[in-house]
Amino acid sequence: MEHAYAAGAAQVGQPVEEMVVDGSLRWDAIPSRARVMLEYLGISVYERREELREGTLLAMLEGAAATGRKGKKAVFSFWVAEEDEHGRILRRCEERHEPHQWATTSASALIRLGIFTELKTDPPEQIAQLTPLGLETILSAIEADHIFIPPWRKSESS
Repeated sequence: MEHAYAAGAAQVGQPVEEMVVDGSLRWDAIPSRARVMLEYLGISVYERREELREGTLLAMLEGAAATGRKGKKAVFSFWVAEEDEHGRILRRCEERHEPHQWATTSASALIRLGIFTELKTDPPEQIAQLTPLGLETILSAIEADHIFIPPWRKSESS
């Protein structure tokens, strides 16, 4: 247990750039609770990966900030990016099920690692968007079997 703690503590001060391999963050560089969060989000992100890459769909954490507060919750959701006469607007997608809530302390780790990034909004809100690094990290974790996608889900979304 001491060895695991020392290994984790050594990574705390390590720059994110040193933890990126082939465009994605090393799975072992992500704290365990944040990994559990990504495992849960993996299927949803995988199924919508092309829309996320195109930028027509955004994956967001509402209530998330770089410094999470104990006892607060963040919610994952998808948003559609559309254009109108006033510019780009975002509209939250309808959820098929009750949205899952996550501790903001876990969400904040994902922001600090660059998997999500805080958005500047007017009026100011605590919302973070999945980054290209985050998308590639999730897809690489699926490819390496760190995140399990049932075979029928892979064939449906191919």
